[in-house]
Amino acid sequence: MVELSKTVENAKIRVGIKTKFMFSMMRIMQLKDWGSGTEEKEYWKKNGWLDTQRPWKSDKSRKFDNF
Repeated sequence: MVELSKTVENAKIRVGIKTKFMFSMMRIMQLKDWGSGTEEKEYWKKNGWLDTQRPWKSDKSRKFDNF
């Protein structure tokens, strides 16, 4: 069980092109204030997704807050 947890912990995250495309579209919507609320935009800012951070490239020690 310990070996499995180490394997999962060190696994490289692979993100498909569709996910990257959808994230980019949602990011543009956030930047342009198209249908997003203030709480949602603050959440994106806090996680750095409006800048250069991406959820799949995040630091492993970093935890995301729930809505």
